[in-house]
Amino acid sequence: MSLSRNNKNIIKQIETSTDSTCLHVACYYGHRDMIEILLDYDALRSIRNLRYNFTSYEETHADNIKELFRRRFRRVINLYKTYDNHTLVSKLIAEFIHYYLNEYLLNLSNATGNPEDRVTPEQIKTLEAYFKGVVEEKHFLTYFIKAYTLTNGFHKVLNKHLALYILDYFDESKIFLSTYRLVNCLAHIVTLLIYHSNLFQYEYRGLCYRGMRVTQYDLNQYKLNQHMATIEMRYTLNGNCTLQYSCLCQYSITQHATAIDIQTLSMTPDEKEILILPFTVFKVVAIKRNDLYNPTALISIEIELEECKDPNDNLNQLKNMKRTKQRSESTMIYSTPPSTTPNSRSPLPSITRTTSTSTPTLTTITVATTTSPTTSTTTSPVTTASIEYSFDSDQIA
Repeated sequence: MSLSRNNKNIIKQIETSTDSTCLHVACYYGHRDMIEILLDYDALRSIRNLRYNFTSYEETHADNIKELFRRRFRRVINLYKTYDNHTLVSKLIAEFIHYYLNEYLLNLSNATGNPEDRVTPEQIKTLEAYFKGVVEEKHFLTYFIKAYTLTNGFHKVLNKHLALYILDYFDESKIFLSTYRLVNCLAHIVTLLIYHSNLFQYEYRGLCYRGMRVTQYDLNQYKLNQHMATIEMRYTLNGNCTLQYSCLCQYSITQHATAIDIQTLSMTPDEKEILILPFTVFKVVAIKRNDLYNPTALISIEIELEECKDPNDNLNQLKNMKRTKQRSESTMIYSTPPSTTPNSRSPLPSITRTTSTSTPTLTTITVATTTSPTTSTTTSPVTTASIEYSFDSDQIA
């Protein structure tokens, strides 16, 4: 059985007679076989019907139908974890180009006055060319790093969206919300990156450094022996600047495939940058306070972080996770028993740029400054099922 392009478009349309798509109707009436066919032909699950503002997933209360959606989702994840399905990878990249670059970023740039969110049409065309290189030449890692290290600020925008939305990927109750396509695009890019078969060629282990500006509130979040994953956030400075200190973080990378040396791939090779990949957890092992009240001090605070080792079973520790959003970053804090250590693939939903030990100077590393209002929230822990089928550390080469 095959469908033409026109027929595929029809199943994604909202019908005027029902104010819903075919998938909405099938879910409402419990037609399981029809739902399976529609999902196989890429019926969009993120569309909301006009009358009730429901997604198709929300139209059913039947567990066996909800499981169809989850199974489909897991099947896609498992396929590109093997990284040998170029057709699927191409499809995911095409969705990233079509939705994230040409729809979401363009609309965001037009709707916001924040220059940090602004990506021009010309910049998007440049990014699109690099991501098309993935499809044409089958070199995802090469072209992604080139796009990420362009000097147009794309990495800041991408990291901000990872920080804001990627945790929804682990929450099954949020899989089919209106941000479904955005979250999926972000998850696809991150997964293609951390499961790339050539990561070992660029693997980096050792010390690297990252500079940032922190307030006293930010500094209070760093405690000795605390396990935490920082998520880069950047906002526009305004006139009411809270007192900030210059901070140098030293990261000790000890595990395989959690950081890569991107000098030969980067558009700015002279910066000798190291990329710490998403879903890496560090332990704070030392905090050194220099002269905090000397405005001319080059480095006011030095923080040493050591990558956590992989235990055999750490999923219970994720249940103790607390998430707090700070001014300059979002931090995952793990309250773990003294005898255990968090998995080094626990959530760090951003890509951290650092510099290697040969150039530990503030002039060559990313500085994040902000004065946005502080908020503090607590979210539900990551579900065990999500970790098992999405980013299981036992399946990372």
